[in-house]
Amino acid sequence: MHRFAQDVDLAWFRNPLVHITAAADITTSSDFYFGDPDDLGNFPNTGFIYFKATARNVRAMAYWHAARRRFPGEHDQFVFNAIKRELAAGDLGVRIRFIDTAAVSGFCQLGRDLNRIATVHMTCCIGLENKLHDLKNVIRDWKSYMARPRWEQQMGKIGWTFQGGKCIH
Repeated sequence: MHRFAQDVDLAWFRNPLVHITAAADITTSSDFYFGDPDDLGNFPNTGFIYFKATARNVRAMAYWHAARRRFPGEHDQFVFNAIKRELAAGDLGVRIRFIDTAAVSGFCQLGRDLNRIATVHMTCCIGLENKLHDLKNVIRDWKSYMARPRWEQQMGKIGWTFQGGKCIH
C-alpha cells in the first residue's frame, strides 16, 4: 500500500496529489525549490510526502528511521534532508522527486500564482499565533480569488494582495 503523510498545518486549495509522479519512489514537497524536481539540492519538506509501495521504499523508510540515531534531537525532516543523497545512492537507489513550490507551496518560498497553487503549508514559521495570522491573509486572498469570474481567473497570473506577514516575507 502506498503511504501519504501530511502535517496538520497545510491548507488544501486544489488537489495536490496530481503533482505526485509514478516515476519517483518518494515525492516530497519543498521548503526551497530550485527549478529541477530531481535536484537533490532542493530542500525537502516532509510535511507532505508520498512513498510508492515498493520493497525499496520499505528499506528506505527503515534506513531513515535508523538514521535518526545519527542525529539525536533532530526533527525527522532534518534527518531526511541529511540522508537524501544516501537514499538515492548505492543499494537503496531511491528516486526522490521534489514538488515545485509554485504548486505545493509554503511560507518558506510562497508560490505567487493563485492559478497554480494547490496547497499552502505554514512552514518556516514559529508559533501558532504567527501561523494563524498569515494563514488568515492567505485564506482571505484565496476567497477573493475564488469570488472572481472564471474568465478573470484565467486571464493571467493572479497573486497575493497582502504584503509580508509574521512568517511570509
